Amino acid sequence: SDIIVEYTDQKVMEYIESILPLLTGFDVVEQDLNKCILKNIASVNETEFESALRKMFLLLVSYANGTYSILRKEEYPALVALANLESRQNKLKLFCGRVVNLTGYQKLKCPTLMYLLIQRLEDVADRLFLLSTQVLASANKQGFKLSKVTVKLCGELTPMVEVLHDLYYTHDNEKDEKILNMRYDMMK
Repeated sequence: SDIIVEYTDQKVMEYIESILPLLTGFDVVEQDLNKCILKNIASVNETEFESALRKMFLLLVSYANGTYSILRKEEYPALVALANLESRQNKLKLFCGRVVNLTGYQKLKCPTLMYLLIQRLEDVADRLFLLSTQVLASANKQGFKLSKVTVKLCGELTPMVEVLHDLYYTHDNEKDEKILNMRYDMMK
């Protein structure tokens, strides 16, 4: 299906061009001074959903591990190299969300819950990106040092995501309890 965007300000088209790389399968097929048409030029394949969701989990584990390692070693400039992981996570989230919206994905028999899971995985990546941005902005200031608590919490994130990943693919009550306890400990 086509998406028709009408505008009076060319900044709208600039914005569309800036987010187009995130919209897997979409491209501008027609454009004039105050209108553009986006078309899905690639099919949304429900079978690719599980692969993309697994990539979201694995990418998040990698992002959390990398961030923790950099913070622990206080090698803050290296955080810049991880920024692409957040943008890749955005792209996967948009793809998975589109599959859920278009196909009513039935893994949990409730597309809303699946969409919520996808959104929460993206939220964690967003928070890691925000943390990295704030650290990079402050790292050159004299006397800057992250608190041990912040570094410790970042280190606890990876095991939580790994348990959530395992819980999603092989549900059992022990994993339920484990992740709830991890969350409780982190909240304290």
